[in-house]
Amino acid sequence: MSNYVNVLLPFVPLGIIAGVLGWSPAAVFSLNFIAIIPLAGVLSFATEEISIPLGESLGGLLNATFGNAVELI
Repeated sequence: MSNYVNVLLPFVPLGIIAGVLGWSPAAVFSLNFIAIIPLAGVLSFATEEISIPLGESLGGLLNATFGNAVELI
């Protein structure tokens, strides 16, 4: 899972903290927008790893279900 996008993972807690502390909506949005980028990679990696032992059929269903989760959220 080593990827250059993982450098952006610290934006995940920063976005949460910014929302809790009541920062401006633009700042909260910007931090969370940046945080979604590495989370999409983590979700993709997790989906691929879980689908390996499940087999081709269930793995394909899992990948189709969670493959677009970031876009839906």
